[in-house]
Amino acid sequence: MVSFDARRQPDAKFARVLDVLDRLGLVSAWHGHHGERFGAENASTYFHQWKRVQGFHIDYVFVPNSIAVSSAVLGSYDEFVTTRLSDHVPLTVDLC
Repeated sequence: MVSFDARRQPDAKFARVLDVLDRLGLVSAWHGHHGERFGAENASTYFHQWKRVQGFHIDYVFVPNSIAVSSAVLGSYDEFVTTRLSDHVPLTVDLC
């Protein structure tokens, strides 16, 4: 279950999107590379109201499951959020 969907049962829109992407053979580069489950990420990509304590992982790169991901890294909070470049940090994915 994705944390954003927990409040929205039984609709669970994002979970349905993930099901469709899975049926199309697409996987999240971040989640596949790091072995994390949706809604249980160890790193945030978005910081609500620019606050580190209000971070969520809401940015994704989906790739065909036949393509290997060699790295998936996030930009730093200090470089992007503290400086007010964005309330998101970039997600950079390298493919093999």
